[in-house]
Amino acid sequence: MPGQAKVGAARTADGRVIAGRTYLFDTLVGWAREELEHGAYSERLEPQAVVDYCVQWLEGGGNFVTLAAKFPHEPAVSYDMLQRFLVALAKKHPDLDVAGRFREARRAGSHALIDEAQWVVDNAMLAQEALKKAEMQSKLLQWRAGRYNREDYGQVAQQSQVNVNVSLGSAHLDALRARAYVPPAVTPTAALGTAAAEQADYTVEP
Repeated sequence: MPGQAKVGAARTADGRVIAGRTYLFDTLVGWAREELEHGAYSERLEPQAVVDYCVQWLEGGGNFVTLAAKFPHEPAVSYDMLQRFLVALAKKHPDLDVAGRFREARRAGSHALIDEAQWVVDNAMLAQEALKKAEMQSKLLQWRAGRYNREDYGQVAQQSQVNVNVSLGSAHLDALRARAYVPPAVTPTAALGTAAAEQADYTVEP
């Protein structure tokens, strides 16, 4: 239709359409050249650069929601826009095996998700709401890891020796008890007896 934006088109704050695929493509190629060790991509290899960058992002435990959020706010890039762009890229370049590489990258990234789940638990605030949020985040990360890597973190593995479900309850109750505990004050009378207390020297050493 005349005037219809391209699939994946980004818009400025006032609604002007930006060449979406060109913007996404150029930005991802730029990040690949900056951040990947083998980033000296020729123009012919730029589609591979895009895939390589996305693979690295997934291997680090990221996802396409967080990748879309990495783009500058102006013009905004949504998850749906990025997803459709990558689908189109995969169809245009079947030799790059985009789906297969993304699948393996998510599998590799499952270990990072488990590490993140542990970090969330270890660094949770002791307030009740914060504990509940940390528990939900940790379980979600573990669920994602199990979906991407069933062999190591799937339901069968969790039922055996690779269960990474962390109990927030007991660990944080212990921490709360430790923080809440205040040793009883020991008076000189209680420590030395009344007679000795009267003669005790209470000078505080520097």
